[in-house]
Amino acid sequence: MPVPTALTEAFSTVSGGIVSGALRQILAVWGVLDIQNLEASFAEYLTLSEPIIREAKHNSARAASGYYDMLRVAEAVPGPPPASKFLADLVASGELEMTLGPIGPAAIRKGIEAGMTFEQSAAAAWVKQSGQLAKHVQAGSRNTLAQRIAGDERALGFQRAPHKDGKCCAFCGVVASRGAVYKDRATSIASSNPNRLGKDYHDHCRCTPQPIFRRDTPLSPAGERFAALYEKHKSLNEVRRELDGRETAFDRKAKASGGDD
Repeated sequence: MPVPTALTEAFSTVSGGIVSGALRQILAVWGVLDIQNLEASFAEYLTLSEPIIREAKHNSARAASGYYDMLRVAEAVPGPPPASKFLADLVASGELEMTLGPIGPAAIRKGIEAGMTFEQSAAAAWVKQSGQLAKHVQAGSRNTLAQRIAGDERALGFQRAPHKDGKCCAFCGVVASRGAVYKDRATSIASSNPNRLGKDYHDHCRCTPQPIFRRDTPLSPAGERFAALYEKHKSLNEVRRELDGRETAFDRKAKASGGDD
């Protein structure tokens, strides 16, 4: 395995661990919700969650900055990296309330009105909450990497590196299969908007941007697998069907031709 790929996978594992650790802590805090007093108990949940998210985001950003420096050394990039800081101050007052509030008490009550028990509705809300919380944490690493790439004249751009190939969704896999997005073509990584890179990810996504310093940088393992899948099907929806174990147009064509294709 190439050293940059190994470093990226190691960083992805560390980043995923930071997210998982934070979610475990916040799931315990989620238990303060009280059906008899949802608004007040949800406010308490947000208050208890904020320092957990702040610390995890800080750790995520710090890990990303270290990964960037190690990757630069592994790629034998000449010259020292430009001075920068990891983006640790990323939880503004009221930020969690703004993003988590719409999937809080009102959503839980709506589920109860639809026939769910409090426990069932709260569990459904937690799935949405955890997706948003994971995105908050990973914004630390994603925005830090975007900032480092945008400010480094030696960095060419980035490519998407999924957390684990076996758990990669079709959308992220196909994006990874496209390879590098170069700075000279990508408004999403322009220095005028360096944080955009940290926002183009769906809830529960564990992908990370891999900085690119060489144009011959290989795809991630997931990128290679999905490049072959997309070449086979020519359609994201068909790739999804194969991943789900459903019959694809390719399968139907093979059946119609007697299995010769």
